[in-house]
Amino acid sequence: MGAAHRWDFFISHAGADIAAARELYDVLNPRARTFLDEKCLLLGDDWDTRLAAEQRRSAVTLVLTSSRSEAAYYQRDEVAAAISLSRENPERHRVVPVYLDSEAENAAPFGLRIKHGISLSKARNWKGVVDRLIPLLEAIQKQDEHPRATTEPADLPREPVSGVGGPQSEPSIFAEPRPRSPAALLKFEMIRLFSGNQPQESKAWTEIRNDEFRRNYELGADPVFEITVANQGSKTILVYRVGIRVLQRIAGTGGCMGYPQPVPVQAEFRVRCPQEWKQTWGIIDKTEWTDFVAPIEMKKGDSAYNFTLVLENFCDPDSSSSCEVRFYLVTGNGTAESRSIWLSQ
Repeated sequence: MGAAHRWDFFISHAGADIAAARELYDVLNPRARTFLDEKCLLLGDDWDTRLAAEQRRSAVTLVLTSSRSEAAYYQRDEVAAAISLSRENPERHRVVPVYLDSEAENAAPFGLRIKHGISLSKARNWKGVVDRLIPLLEAIQKQDEHPRATTEPADLPREPVSGVGGPQSEPSIFAEPRPRSPAALLKFEMIRLFSGNQPQESKAWTEIRNDEFRRNYELGADPVFEITVANQGSKTILVYRVGIRVLQRIAGTGGCMGYPQPVPVQAEFRVRCPQEWKQTWGIIDKTEWTDFVAPIEMKKGDSAYNFTLVLENFCDPDSSSSCEVRFYLVTGNGTAESRSIWLSQ
């Protein structure tokens, strides 16, 4: 589906339907990245521009439609924006009406009448609604997370080699891929913060929601991730490099409180982030990588491979920002890329 989304679902609702929106959010959010204005807006946010931005970053707009929707001025704007996004690129953004009452089903707002939606009464409860939304999300993810594969880079050996690896730049690794079966590559099964070597009071990064992490503004430390990958194919795969791809950097709410206290971190592998990334706003779409000292051999049926990776020089106490980042692995079969995560500081 193109560029990765920050949110799986964006809930659009009339002010009078906030209770229904909360109920849907409470059931859906544990299973998918869900944006609801009441839950996700921060004090001081310019809510009109923030809502529009987050809706654009969502894969699906869920329009809670009721007999009260017609009088909801701001929801009408969100519905119009969702339909416009869907028309521009149907694979990039979907619109799903969720009908809260029978009257809404019979008089859907303009533009929603041709959209296949969900009736709360027919689904019986919010769990029934969510049970229908999750298969849609899984179908989207199969397209959105299709590994970016290339033919094997010419400078990569096919047989194991030894040597000392180090962070380097690889600008050509993300050339447009030719289609490859997802089963032929690796799957990122887990991406989470690693802080096992730090005391509780020194944990500089925390997960604030699914795939979104934030630095403690009083502490200065680069993020360390624990990553688990599995070979889902039928043949042995050799993994030569691990890297990160920074897609974009946007202004955020953060910075530092005074001078952040440095916190030492340890990890098995390191990828060094260039200083220029901290001086760039908007689209970056560049990569950095490091070689494994010796290629990692993953055979069919092997248990998943687990390792830790620090994003060296990522910590930036001088400005507040949010970065969209993906991890990738270069193998003898091509390149496998993870879903996007967001790092705020």
